[in-house]
Amino acid sequence: MIEMGADGDVVSIRPIDRKGLDTIVELYNYSDGYSDGYKYATGITFTVTSDDIELKLNRLETSKNEFFIGIFLNSPDSAAPKLIGVLSGVVLKNSLWIKLIAILPQFRRRGIGRMTIGLMCERCKVTYSIKNVLLSVVEKNKAGVQFWLKLGFYETGRFSKMLFGDSSPYEVIIMNKNL
Repeated sequence: MIEMGADGDVVSIRPIDRKGLDTIVELYNYSDGYSDGYKYATGITFTVTSDDIELKLNRLETSKNEFFIGIFLNSPDSAAPKLIGVLSGVVLKNSLWIKLIAILPQFRRRGIGRMTIGLMCERCKVTYSIKNVLLSVVEKNKAGVQFWLKLGFYETGRFSKMLFGDSSPYEVIIMNKNL
């Protein structure tokens, strides 16, 4: 697994201490009863346990080009930054593929996602000579699509795929941003 980290004024990205698994479990299992946003973001429709996250981290430890890192809120009032989200992806040649960004609901709509993606892109550009960033987003995830468009990503393709055990296919949008 790629050990990646970067510090910003408000947020930092860094490896996850195994003590933070409860926060990650909370992220994966969050449901507000109205939105499928986290299902769309994580691709998971079942209840996740800390053992599931531990297995994921163990599997990723053998990967040479994947990362699964924490998003931490830096606080001048506290010595230790607070884990508030996760970011995962893969570095392939000169491209970064973002698989997941998930932030606890109480920390959304504060620019944290934008700052996190900015940190990640800059870090990958400098460290791995990344020239473009790619991702996929389910078209029904309107908030997700708008988030990526606001960050300068644009649609480069789309396809239909059966997801989440549903009986109808979903439209998946591939998005890109050149650095």
